[in-house]
Amino acid sequence: MLMRLLPALGDDPACYSAGLVRQALLYYSRSAGSRHYLRMMATALRGYLRFLAARGDCSVGLDLAVPS
Repeated sequence: MLMRLLPALGDDPACYSAGLVRQALLYYSRSAGSRHYLRMMATALRGYLRFLAARGDCSVGLDLAVPS
């Protein structure tokens, strides 16, 4: 699931912003097909952003930008 979002987010996690994260998720929500799939994608994205924040690669709290 994350592999579909990564091109929209870009290669440098330090450049990720709340707007970019929301824009990427909303872009792929149109083709997600079901609410369940979109919910799983959002959960995976939150986990990935938390992982990046723990490594110091992106801003802490960026996972809160992902709508539930």
